[in-house]
Amino acid sequence: ISSNLFETTIHDHTKSSMRATVLSIKNMSMHVFYLLMPIFGLITDKYGLVLATKIFAGISLAVLLIFFLKKPVIRTKKYKV
Repeated sequence: ISSNLFETTIHDHTKSSMRATVLSIKNMSMHVFYLLMPIFGLITDKYGLVLATKIFAGISLAVLLIFFLKKPVIRTKKYKV
């Protein structure tokens, strides 16, 4: 349900030129999430659910901080009309 709702919202509120990019990034992030779930299961079996959740929360926070602190510079061409 959430996937259909998310994609419907994307189609309704995003320009057609950016829609494919947004959906591509969404699909890529879901595939990365599916790749990490077995690792989460192994850590959960070895250390317990609470510690595994804290470990993945720390890793996620570190990755998000890296992405937000190192914001890419987007350069566009300026066209004269």
